[in-house]
Amino acid sequence: MAHFSQSDLLNEEYASAILSWIGEKSNWKRVFSGNEDVMTPESFHSIVDNKGAIIHIVEDDNNNLFGAYSSVGFDSSKGNGIMYGDNHHFLFTLKNPYSIPPTLFKNREPRFCISYVDVYGPSYGSHGDLTFRGHDGHFCESHSINFPWSYEDPTGKGNLIFTGKERFCVKNMEVFIRESSVWNNHYLSITIFICNCPYSNLE
Repeated sequence: MAHFSQSDLLNEEYASAILSWIGEKSNWKRVFSGNEDVMTPESFHSIVDNKGAIIHIVEDDNNNLFGAYSSVGFDSSKGNGIMYGDNHHFLFTLKNPYSIPPTLFKNREPRFCISYVDVYGPSYGSHGDLTFRGHDGHFCESHSINFPWSYEDPTGKGNLIFTGKERFCVKNMEVFIRESSVWNNHYLSITIFICNCPYSNLE
């Protein structure tokens, strides 16, 4: 897959669906993998925070696939215990217990949809519709209890759509950022000095 070459979870169908929902063909670089990184809130935030837009892919212990897109990502500078907005954020299911094809869940409350708490995992939706918690290495306190409070749900499956259960454990997760994002916090400064002084007498 040209746009997600590092992914262990996505196939061509799933990658194409995500790119069509975002509406662009950017290349995405994996920065977090549950196969390589510790799956705890502290590890997640230390790697993922302050990198701009993210695609968050989750595989539960029954091999369902789902996740989230945020155009702003997780921004620790906004403060701890803060919920902030994202006009382009959405959730999605890729593989679920009901064999429903990849489906986007549009956010209905864009002013309050990303929750930042450094001792918790990521949380999406104004009512924590999809929340990742737990310090056991598998986010086993995660839940979708309040879904779809903040989202449009065309499937009609409600809070069971992602895993068939309200609570779940994470088998693996991946987070991607735009490849260009790695340069966002690095700047090249070129200063030109103009000396308005007499020429030296070179003899």
